[in-house]
Amino acid sequence: MTSWSRSISHVRTGLADILLGAYREDASDFVFHERPLATSRMVFWTCPESKWSFDGPASLDGLKIGIIKDYAYGEELDPYFAKHTDRVQVTSGKNPLATMVRKLEHGRVDVIIEDDWVLLHHLQEHPDLQRPRWAGAVEGVGVFTPLSPANPEKSKRLAGLIDKTVKAFESDGRLERLLEKYVVKRDQ
Repeated sequence: MTSWSRSISHVRTGLADILLGAYREDASDFVFHERPLATSRMVFWTCPESKWSFDGPASLDGLKIGIIKDYAYGEELDPYFAKHTDRVQVTSGKNPLATMVRKLEHGRVDVIIEDDWVLLHHLQEHPDLQRPRWAGAVEGVGVFTPLSPANPEKSKRLAGLIDKTVKAFESDGRLERLLEKYVVKRDQ
């Protein structure tokens, strides 16, 4: 079980109250606040010399694709990956992102898919890794902090507080300043 799966399990069973940085499809049975905290975008990354660019799931045909186990890649991509398991390499383990980047560097996959903020932060932390080329993205989705379904009343109350806080932070500019301060700058 990956640490992400373990985290979801802990929140689902009530061992923890909240899951940080998740999509609705990661845990659809959880209690969600209405307003997303940010927008996440799954980006396609290739070797720097590649000329390929993402133009819908069909553009992935014939490529070796690297993804991380137990991650949701969205309504457009998850069915494609499930259908084309012969070309999809699923990575898990202690540091699956570093493993995927190394697979890309060594030509074992043609493209990897990862949230741009996550990969760019990883590259900042590991300057020894070759920087992959941005090759397109799917439309962004909201990032939430879903709450445990094990205690629905408490979770609904906390979701209301999160929405109230996000609305206040949006209206006075604090949310934008926080994102600028703590989020890696996107390539595109």
